[in-house]
Amino acid sequence: MKNLPLLLLALISIVFATTAQAQNPPEQARNFQINATHTGSTSSETLIPPLKQRWVVNFGQPMSYPLIADGKVYVTVKNAVGQGTTLFALDTTFGGLVWASNLGGTFPWSAACYENGRVFALNGNGLLRAFDGATGNMIWSVQFTQSVYNAPPTVSEGVVYVSGALKVHAVDANTGAVLWSSSVINGDTSSPAVSSDGVYVSYSCPNVYKLNPATGAKIWHYAPGCSGGGGKTSVLYNGRLYVRDFQDTIFDSETGTIIGTFNAKNNPAFSGSRGFFLDGPHSFGSFGTLRARDVNSNSVLWSFAGDGTLQSAVLVVNDYVYVGSAQGKLYAVNAASGQQVWVTTAGSSIPYVDEHNVSQPTTSFAAAEGLLVVPTSTTLVAYEGDTTPPTLTFGDLTPAANAAGWNNTPVDLSFTTADDLSGVQSAEPGSPLHFGSEGANQTQQVTVTDKAGNSATFTSPAVHIDLTAPSTQIQVPGVSQQQELFSSPVPVTLVASDNLSGVADIFYTINGGPAETYTSTFTLSADGNYTIEYWSVDAAGNSDAHKTRTVKIDSTAPVTQASVSGTAGTNNWYRSAVQVSLSATDNLSGVQTTNYQIDGGAIQTYAGPFVISTMGQHTVDYWSVDNLNNTEAVHSLAVSIDTVTPVVSATASPASAKKGPTPVTVTISGNATDGLSGVSSASFNVIDEYGVTQPSGPVTLQTNGNYSFTLSLPATKNGPDKDGHLYTIIVTASDQAGNSASATTSVRIN
Repeated sequence: MKNLPLLLLALISIVFATTAQAQNPPEQARNFQINATHTGSTSSETLIPPLKQRWVVNFGQPMSYPLIADGKVYVTVKNAVGQGTTLFALDTTFGGLVWASNLGGTFPWSAACYENGRVFALNGNGLLRAFDGATGNMIWSVQFTQSVYNAPPTVSEGVVYVSGALKVHAVDANTGAVLWSSSVINGDTSSPAVSSDGVYVSYSCPNVYKLNPATGAKIWHYAPGCSGGGGKTSVLYNGRLYVRDFQDTIFDSETGTIIGTFNAKNNPAFSGSRGFFLDGPHSFGSFGTLRARDVNSNSVLWSFAGDGTLQSAVLVVNDYVYVGSAQGKLYAVNAASGQQVWVTTAGSSIPYVDEHNVSQPTTSFAAAEGLLVVPTSTTLVAYEGDTTPPTLTFGDLTPAANAAGWNNTPVDLSFTTADDLSGVQSAEPGSPLHFGSEGANQTQQVTVTDKAGNSATFTSPAVHIDLTAPSTQIQVPGVSQQQELFSSPVPVTLVASDNLSGVADIFYTINGGPAETYTSTFTLSADGNYTIEYWSVDAAGNSDAHKTRTVKIDSTAPVTQASVSGTAGTNNWYRSAVQVSLSATDNLSGVQTTNYQIDGGAIQTYAGPFVISTMGQHTVDYWSVDNLNNTEAVHSLAVSIDTVTPVVSATASPASAKKGPTPVTVTISGNATDGLSGVSSASFNVIDEYGVTQPSGPVTLQTNGNYSFTLSLPATKNGPDKDGHLYTIIVTASDQAGNSASATTSVRIN
C-alpha cells in the first residue's frame, strides 16, 4: 500500500507525458461521433452545403463509422468471406486504397480510433491493436479477456480506453501497456466518453460511471439497483452527460445527479447552445424526427421529419445538421432554423446506429479535413464542400470598342458569375465595371465569393480609352507659318500627334473638294488661291477641330495699262500738254507699286496722272511690281507734243498785170517751215473777187521748205471795176501734229 501513491503518480505522469505528445491538428474525426466526448460536432470552413460527392467506395458489406485524419479515411468492414472484419485505409482525395489489414475475430464487428498517426482497432473478441496510420504496419497488440466486445474504443491524450467484459481498460497509446483496469457492472456496448476529469460509461438500467482518467478509480456511480446486458454510448457536453437506455436521462457530469430527460434513437449531437436529437423509438426498423433543443432549457426549438424514414446518426458541421434516412436520403438542415438547405441521395439505405448488434460494425458519420464521410448499407460515400471558387465571365464593352480596340467615351464592362455548387454570394465591385478615365491597358479586379467562402479575383480584359482628340499642324516653307503669299510652288506637310491611341489618319481638302487621306508632302504648283482644310482622327475615333490655311501662289507679274489724254493732233502728235494715266492690275498678290520714268530720267513711283507739257517727242517707260516682287517687263509709251503752227511766206510775181485777152502767168514762191514736228503738207487756193472759181492744189516744198509754182490767171477786168480785178492766192502749210498756218499774196489786173 505504501507504493500506491507512487504508482498513481507514475500513471498521472504517463497521462501528462502522452498529452504533451498527443497534440493533434484540428478538424480530425478520431473517435466514434468525431471526438472523445462523442458530441458529433465539428467545424470545417469548406463543408458548407450544398456538398458534392468526391468519391464512393462500394465494399458490398456493412461498415463502421469512419475516422478521418492525416489525409486518410479509416473504416472497418465486415468480411465478405469468413469471419471477422478488415481495417481499410483510404486516400481522402480519391478514395483509393492505401492499405488494409484483416482484424480477424469470430464476430463481424470491429471499431477503431486514431491519434498521432496511429490507428487503434478493436475486434469483436477483445483484441486491440495499434497500426501505423501511413503504412498499416502493426505497432503493438493487447488481448483483453476473451468475450464479446462491441463498444468502440476511445483515444484521448495518449490513452486508449476500452469497455467490455465487465471492465474498462486504459492502455498506453504508445506502448500498448495496460495502465489500469476498472470493474463495472455489465460493461458492454458503451464507448467511453472521455474528458480531462473523467471517463464516462453507461450500461443497462442504466448503470452510469465516472472514472478517474489517470487511475480508473470510481468518481461516482449511478446505480438504480438493477442490471442487465448491454448499454449505449453516452455523450458528454457542457457539464451534462446524456445517457440512453429505456429512459434517456441527463446527468450532471460533476455529481452524477439526474437533471433531466430526453429521447433519442442514436447519440444526440451538440453545438453551441443546441442539442440535436433523433426523437423516436429505440429499435431497429423504426424511424424518428430530428429535433433541436435548447441545451439549458431542454425546450424544442424546431423539428424536421425529412422523408419520414430518418434513422441514421446525427452530425453537426458548421452549424448544419446532417441526418440520413432508410431511403438513402442525406439531408443538411440549418442548425438555427431547422430549414432544409440541401438533400442528396447517397445511394442505398443510410443505416440505423445499432449499438447492440455484433453482426456488423457500429456505424455513424464523420466529418473532418474538408470531407463528410457517410456509410450506407454497402458503400462509403465521401462528400466535399464547395472548394472551388466561383467563375466569372466578362461580357462585351458598352459601347463596343472599335476595330482598333479603342473607345473614345467612358465604357461599362459587364460580367456574369457562376458557382456550380454553393452559389455566388457576392462580387466586389458589382457588374458592370465602369471605366471613365482615359488610358491604355486599364484593368479592374473583381473578387467573387461563393456561399462557401471560396473567393477568386479576376482581372478584367484591358480597356483602352482615349478621350482626347489628336492635334494637327500644317507646315509650309517660309519664315512665318502664317505666311500666305508665295511666288513659287508650295510644298505642304501635315503633321499630327496623339499622346494615347495614336494618329490613325490625316485628312485634307483643297478649295472645298473631296477629302483626301494624307500620305506625304504634296505640292501646290499653279498660281491661284488655295484654302486647305485639314484634320486628324486617332485610333480611338477622336477627330480634332477642322482647321484651314490659305496659300496664295503668284508667280505672274502685274499688268500695267497706260492712257494719254490731251488735244490730239495727227500722226500721233498732240497739240497740247498731255496727261498720262497708268493703271496696274494683279489678280493674286496685288500691285505693290507702279513705276515710270520720262525720257530716261529718274524713276518715279506712280501716284496719279501726271502731265507732260514740254513740246517735243518724249518716251515714258512704265512697269509695276506686285506684292511678291514679281516685276513686270518695262513698257514704253511715245508722247509727241507740238503746239506751234508752221511759218509760211508767199510772194506773187508779177503782183499786177494789164488787162488783156491773154491770161497772165503768175509765179508764186515762198517758204513753209516747222521747227518741231515738221511740215507735212502745203496747198494753195485762189480767191477771185468776182466769185469765179479759180485753181487750187498742192504745193510741193523743197527740203528747205521753199516752194515755187505758177498760175495762169485770166487778165480780165469788169468795166465798173475801178481798182482792178484782184486775185488772192492763199498758201497753207500743216505740220505733222496737224497745226496749220497760211500766207497770202495777190495779183491785180488793172
